Amino acid sequence: MNTTYNDEHYHQSLQARLDLLQDVTHTGDWEWRLTEKQVHLSQETQRIFGMESRHQPTVTEFLRKIDLKDRTHVIHALRQAKKGIAFDLKHRINRQDNRFCVVRSRGWTLLDRHGRPEMITGTVQDISQQEQKAIIDSVVNQIVAASLRQIPKEEIFTDILKIIFSIPWISIESKGSIFLNDSINKKLILTTHIGFPETLLRQCHTVAHGTCLCGLAAETKQVVFASQIDERHSIRMEGMRQHGHYCIPIMLDTTLLGVLNLYIAHQHVRCPEEEGILTTVANTLAALIDRKCKEHQLEILARYDALTGLPNWITFTKRMEQWISSRVLPGQFAILFIDLDHFKTINDILGHKAGDTLLELAAKRLQECLRKEDFLSRKNGDEFIAGIRIELKDRARVVAHKIVEEMSKPFDIEGREGRIGASIGIAVYPHDGVQVEDLIGKADTAMHHAKRCGKNGFAFFSSEMQSFAIKYQQLAALLQQSVPTMVGFEIYYQPQVNIDSGELVGVEALLRWRRPDTQETISPEVFIAIAEEANLMITIGEWVLRESCKQAVAWQRMGFPTLRIGVNCSPKQFRNPRFPDTVQAIIEETGINPRTLELEITETAIEGREEEQLADGIRRIAEKHIAIALDDYGTGQSSLRRLRTLPVRTLKIDQSFVHRFLTVEEDCAIVTGTIGLGLNLGKVVIAEGVETEPQRKALMELGCDELQGFYYSPPVSVKDFETLLRQNIFIIMDRIRAC
Repeated sequence: MNTTYNDEHYHQSLQARLDLLQDVTHTGDWEWRLTEKQVHLSQETQRIFGMESRHQPTVTEFLRKIDLKDRTHVIHALRQAKKGIAFDLKHRINRQDNRFCVVRSRGWTLLDRHGRPEMITGTVQDISQQEQKAIIDSVVNQIVAASLRQIPKEEIFTDILKIIFSIPWISIESKGSIFLNDSINKKLILTTHIGFPETLLRQCHTVAHGTCLCGLAAETKQVVFASQIDERHSIRMEGMRQHGHYCIPIMLDTTLLGVLNLYIAHQHVRCPEEEGILTTVANTLAALIDRKCKEHQLEILARYDALTGLPNWITFTKRMEQWISSRVLPGQFAILFIDLDHFKTINDILGHKAGDTLLELAAKRLQECLRKEDFLSRKNGDEFIAGIRIELKDRARVVAHKIVEEMSKPFDIEGREGRIGASIGIAVYPHDGVQVEDLIGKADTAMHHAKRCGKNGFAFFSSEMQSFAIKYQQLAALLQQSVPTMVGFEIYYQPQVNIDSGELVGVEALLRWRRPDTQETISPEVFIAIAEEANLMITIGEWVLRESCKQAVAWQRMGFPTLRIGVNCSPKQFRNPRFPDTVQAIIEETGINPRTLELEITETAIEGREEEQLADGIRRIAEKHIAIALDDYGTGQSSLRRLRTLPVRTLKIDQSFVHRFLTVEEDCAIVTGTIGLGLNLGKVVIAEGVETEPQRKALMELGCDELQGFYYSPPVSVKDFETLLRQNIFIIMDRIRAC
C-alpha cells in the first residue's frame, strides 16, 4: 500500500472541501509569516480581493487593496497582532472591477516554540450584501425619522444631506445639494445645500434642464457621473479645484421631482453598488417630497380658497387676531365685508363655469384695490372680506369707494359682458370692537344695510344698524312662524284706470302683513325681502294668487263689472317647473277666467333669461291665455329682442320715473320712450305712482293707456275697494248716457 499517495489524496480532498466551504460562506483565509514579505491567500480570499488566482501578494500589495480611508485601521490592527492581540474589524476593499466590497477581517497570532509571534493568520468574510442592506435600511429609517420632525422643509432636507454624508463605505465628500424641479419652467431650484460658497450659490440658485451635470440629470432622468471637471461641467468658478459628481435624478415613477447632487474626490471610479445605494436614497427622497407636496396641498386647501387662491375664512380670522395682538402694527384697522351684487343672476344666466370665472376676475380686481400690507380673503360664495390698515377712518372710506367704483365696471366673461356691483360693510378696530368675530359680525350687519339702501355702495357700522338687524332677525323668525297659516297677512287692492274714460279697468293685488305679536304693519319692501332670503316666496305667492282669484270671482258674482286682476309673482315661482301646473290648478279651483288674470314680474328678474328657465315659465303661463306684465319697467336693461320674443302684454312704468318726469329730463325721456315703445309694439302701458293732475294730463297727451296711483286711490282693503267698484258703476252709466 502506497502511504504517500494516500496522504496526498487525503490532503487534496480536505483542501477541496475547505475551498467549497469558503465559497459557500464567502469566507477566505490568509496567513502572514512575519519573516516573509508575502501574504498567503486562499482561493476565496483572492476572489474577494479581486486578485489573480495563485498570486500571492506582498504585504505592501495586500495593504494597497484596503480602501485608503480604512488602511490606517488595518495597519494598526496588524501591529497589535504582532504583540499577540487579536482583531476583528470591517473595512472596504479596492477591487480592480470597482465592485463595492466590504469585508469582515479577523486575525490572531501564532507563537513559535519560544513563545514569540511567528505568524499572523486570519479570515476574510465578504459582507457586502449585508452591509448594503444595512446601509439602505439605516439611511431610509433616518430619512423617514427626519421627515417627521415638525420643522421647515429646508431644514429637513439639510438634515437628510447630513445623513447621506454619514453613510459608511460611500466615497462622497461632505458637500452637496438637493434641487427641486420646476416642471413648468423646466429648471431646477436649489432647495438646500452643504459646503457651497457664496459665489457658487449665486450661479446654482437655479439650473436650467440640460445645463451642467445636474441639469443633464434632470433632462435625461438618468444618473450622471463625473470623475473630474469636464466639458459637461458648464457652471464653473475661478479657482475651482478638481472634483467629481454623482447627480442622481429624484424620480417618482416617471415624474422628475428633483436632483440629488453629491461631490466626490477627483478621479474617483464609478461604483455600481455605490450608485445603487444612492439611487435608493433618491427614491426615498422622492417619496418624502411627494408626501410633503401632498401635505402642502392639504395645507393650502385648509388655509386657502381653491378657486381664487385667496386665504380662506379661517386664515383671515387668524391673521386679524395676529393684528390685534401685535404691537408693531398700527393701532387701527378696518374690516370690509364685501358682497357681490347680482352675482347669482350672472351665475344663473351664464352657468356655474362662468360664475367661477367671474369670481376669479372679481378676486383679482379686489386685490388690485388694496395695498400689499392689506389682507383679502374669500369668505364663501360671492362674499369676500378684507382687513385694511388705516391711520384715519377716512382711509377705509376711500378704499370702499374705490372697490364700489371698480366692481361697477363690466367684466369680460368668456366673451360676454357681465355687470355686477359690490355692497360693503365696514367695522373699525378698536372703535367697533376688539374681538375679531364681533368686528366681522358688525361689518356683515353694515353690508346688509348697504344692500337695503340700494346696493352697490358701502356703509360704516352703527349701533342703529345693530338694532335694526336684531329686529330684522326677529321679523324673519315671526315670518317663518306665520307663513304656514298666513297669520297677519291681508291682500289690499289698488285700481288701474283707463286714462281716457276714467273707468276702472283693472286692479293690482298687493300683499300686506301685520306682526302677530304687536300688530305693527311691516313694509312690503322689508318682509318680502326677508321672505325671498328664507325661500318662503313660493308658498306666499301661491296663497296670494289663490286668494286674489277667489276675490275676483266673488266680485263678479256680486254683479260688479269684470276686471283684469294683476298679481305679483316672485322670479322663483316662474323658475319653478311646477308653477304653470300650480296656476292651472288654482284657476280650476277658483273658477276664474284665465283671460282676466295678469301675472306681474319685475323687469330686472328677466334680464338675459329669455332662453332660461324663467323665460320658459313665462311662455308656459302665456299658453294658458294668462297675460304677463313687466313690472317696474325702466329699472332694468330690457332689450327690444326680449320684448319681441317674450309674450309680454303690459309694460308698467316704474313710479320712480313717473314722480319726476315733469321736472327731470332723463326721467321724462324714459317715460316718453316707454310709452312710444309700447304703442309701436302693441303693448298696454300703465304708469305707476300717478299722484297729481298735471301728471295725468301729461301722460294722457303722451298716449299712456292706463294709470295707477294715489291720484285715484291708494291700495285699500276688500271692503273699501268694493266702494270704488260701486263708484265705477256710476262712471260706466254716465258714459252710456253720454253715448
